Amino acid sequence: MTVREIASKLDIKPEELEKESLKVYLTQRLRHLESEIFRIGSKHGVKDIFQMDELIKGGKIHEDGSWEDFFILDNLEAERRKIQGILESLG
Repeated sequence: MTVREIASKLDIKPEELEKESLKVYLTQRLRHLESEIFRIGSKHGVKDIFQMDELIKGGKIHEDGSWEDFFILDNLEAERRKIQGILESLG
């Protein structure tokens, strides 16, 4: 089934269905990212990449995998910012 067919059955414009579908997808993706950010942050006792960077530089985080977590956290936060920006633009 196409977007046009579904929109017709729901009696809404295809553009509106696409926009709302994108919002739902991006919101779910954002929740997943925030969950992963929280998981990694909790593991190392930080709230964001900046705190983690300070602890690593200060020698307070020595665990194996902390650098890997640092880069994963950095990527997760970057993706979160992108999605937040897109959601803002969608209104």
